[in-house]
Amino acid sequence: MKIIPETEKYKNIKNVKRISYCYLHGNLCIDAEFDIFGFIDFIVDIPKNGTSYIAPDIIDDGIYSCEFEGVPCTFFYWNSKGGAHGINRGLVVYNNDKISYEYAKKCYDNKELCI
Repeated sequence: MKIIPETEKYKNIKNVKRISYCYLHGNLCIDAEFDIFGFIDFIVDIPKNGTSYIAPDIIDDGIYSCEFEGVPCTFFYWNSKGGAHGINRGLVVYNNDKISYEYAKKCYDNKELCI
């Protein structure tokens, strides 16, 4: 899966799909110059329903490999609990950004909102 930030630089890339409440975090967010992003080459086939969003239930909670401009990243995706129960959340971080990786993993493990 490839990460495509929602910025002017990437505006001409086609078939980018977003998931609500999922954000770039840490050094990846700094390098991408924005926290909102989408995927191309997503891990599952996406129904062609005319939307640019991925339905939150199309993938299971999990830890998925992805990349941004050739740099390995991890996409943590979970169903949050607490006040916003039922809302899926996600953070994408560089694999080598240890502080951000540990934060995202903690959020995933605890099913915290943290966004």
